[in-house]
Amino acid sequence: MKTLLRLLPLLVAPALSGAAAEVVPLVPDPVPNDEAALLAAARAAPVVTLDGGYRQADLVVARVATWDGPRDLSIRLFLPPGDHDTPRPLVAYVHGGGFIGGSPLLDLHDARSGFAAALRALLDDGFAVASLGYRLAREAGWPAPIQDTLCGLRFLARHGALWNVDARRVGICGHSAGARLAALLTMVPQDRLHTGPLPWAGEPVEFAALWLWAGAAWDGPQVDAWPEFGKPRNYSVPRLLFGEHPAWDDAARHRLRVRHNLPHLSRALPPTHLLRGASDYGGDHRDAERTVEIWRALGIAADLSIVPGGHSATGPHDRTTAFFRSHLGGPRESARGREPLETARILTGLGEAAAALEVLNAAQTTEDGTRPPHGDWMILHDHTLVWLPDVSTWPDESQALARAAIRRLAEAESAAAPGFLERGAWFRAAEAAGNVLRLAGDDPAMRDLAEQAVTAARREAQVFRALAEANAHVHAGGVGAARARLEEFDDPRIREALDRLNAPEEAAAPPWAAASGTDLYGRWADLRLPDETSIRMRWVGPGNWGLPEHLRYRNRTEEPWVTEVAVEHGFWLAETENTVAQWKAIGGGMPDSVDAETPDLPITGIDYLQILDWLERLEARHEGVVVRLPREEEWLHAVTAGGRTDAMAGIDTHAVHALNVDAEAPGPRPVRDVLPSLGGFYGLVGGVQEWTGSPGRHTARFQDARGRFRVLAYPIARGGGWSSMPHSLGPETRQQHRHGNRQPDLGFRLALGGGPEAGRWREAVER
Repeated sequence: MKTLLRLLPLLVAPALSGAAAEVVPLVPDPVPNDEAALLAAARAAPVVTLDGGYRQADLVVARVATWDGPRDLSIRLFLPPGDHDTPRPLVAYVHGGGFIGGSPLLDLHDARSGFAAALRALLDDGFAVASLGYRLAREAGWPAPIQDTLCGLRFLARHGALWNVDARRVGICGHSAGARLAALLTMVPQDRLHTGPLPWAGEPVEFAALWLWAGAAWDGPQVDAWPEFGKPRNYSVPRLLFGEHPAWDDAARHRLRVRHNLPHLSRALPPTHLLRGASDYGGDHRDAERTVEIWRALGIAADLSIVPGGHSATGPHDRTTAFFRSHLGGPRESARGREPLETARILTGLGEAAAALEVLNAAQTTEDGTRPPHGDWMILHDHTLVWLPDVSTWPDESQALARAAIRRLAEAESAAAPGFLERGAWFRAAEAAGNVLRLAGDDPAMRDLAEQAVTAARREAQVFRALAEANAHVHAGGVGAARARLEEFDDPRIREALDRLNAPEEAAAPPWAAASGTDLYGRWADLRLPDETSIRMRWVGPGNWGLPEHLRYRNRTEEPWVTEVAVEHGFWLAETENTVAQWKAIGGGMPDSVDAETPDLPITGIDYLQILDWLERLEARHEGVVVRLPREEEWLHAVTAGGRTDAMAGIDTHAVHALNVDAEAPGPRPVRDVLPSLGGFYGLVGGVQEWTGSPGRHTARFQDARGRFRVLAYPIARGGGWSSMPHSLGPETRQQHRHGNRQPDLGFRLALGGGPEAGRWREAVER
């Protein structure tokens, strides 16, 4: 065990501890609220009559703090047409927008919004509707959205009678991110963490029914998915996970856990209906089906509807009104308790060990909800962040259930580790083995596996370093020194490089090349640009090979899996990501976020359309040459050296590189700051995410800068970048991005040529 602990730091990142520096708060300091003044202003707010007789009042219920200063927290209250003397039951609506957009100031007559029509149907049926506001991710971190929406509901619970609204029991609905938030509102304890320092405290909100449109229904805290957690995107880089930035402290990790539903699962959830558009989520609704299965096993009245449409599908509105009428219009049902022990027992029996453990953790969480019980953090092999508790002081039954869940987690980590080792994912193999040792104690098989991973990674590091050093000798004219460096090794990849050195491939230089030749990685050629700048290109030959299961991909569930790479024609691919100097040389405008004085950094902060324009200008300089982005299968062919390897270089060099980020100035590193891959390419994984010429499943119609209306499929980016978690870096990493994204971790790599069809490469994305 001691040997393993000495070796694992080579592969596994530092302990999850905060840095000793000024902490950046995830929720800004509170601002004072005068409840009497707020109530007086709300009572004075005009009630406006809309078309159709509906009435609307915009109510400010609190002042909330953001990183940019205080602002008003509002709700938009809609009332049915006509006068009414009896209190109207309330349905609350939570808007979507990925926690980075959207507004509670809904236009009830917006013809483009199915949600506006659904809310009108509720009003026509006699309900009052409140559209709830909350702070977005750019304004404050979690749990601000929970605090804000609960604040609005607490205000109505206390003062709704002023508008003839009965908000002592409410139904709640939400769309997309709002559906996740609505679900959490019905699940979280209304403790100090979730109610926050906002007014109208002491008014618990009782939820009678929950309706979810397009919600992500079953998920745990994924350490590589932070968009709604708060702070700009740079705060989601690996340094946050691994303690290099003080914002990622224990409180931050706890907030990341509690913004997901695992810790809050209970038998007290109200009757629930999930509705999805058939083509939404790529047509894959297994998470929703699994959610309903689990909720029903817990005794919750839960249903799922799949209706025609996509992410904004609302289904028949009479179904929504009937659901709320049945649960808000009848006699009050007796509230069930949370019953954490029974919930955990059922979840363990369903194979949901992480969820069971989190439910038990929540039952032991301190009363104010701000911190979990005594224990430590763990990242599972599927990227899930869990709290591993010290159960020694727990009641006997809780201890037994927790130990059973921990055993299940150890079994899952133990099953995953050999697969990582087999495919050369040394970092993840050692991490999973280390998890087993933490979960189950000293396990000889896992200890040996972790040591194998470390040994193999060291050996790989030596091989890739030797290839890089020998190749530098070749380009400096020292063929003898290169040969001497390589002859130290007995490795098939080294022997292949020696064969290439002894019998260099002879091929005509391409017409666009300023210089060309063959080195240890194969053919290369320099594409000359203005200002004495060039792009080194490497030849990637054709090939056809089967994708291992973890590299297979598809856009939609109704489409077949891509199970093989078929590259019929060879092509040229840039040795590195395109750099700042190369971008400038062809007249690309410099984004504000890029340091123009650092020419060897990858160019980032540009969108897909800017890249297309840059490629057009470059192609105009080289008549007869197809200048483009690689297709996904071509990118995979290059990154794996024709299917020969999943390992990029060294000690998972791409993962180590992703961790090697300056905490004060996060950003990409120089393009040759890592070892090259077996094909001679730098940073295909772990540098920046790279746009490809392949489309994703979504499309957008827009007007570009020239006034042209265009339709573009969201392009696919591959490989992960410096801001990705090490666990999610690899050839399998695949992300769909909007064409307008301008991210500091998103760039591209040039491809040239590629056969007769290469000139039509844009047709896949631009329609």
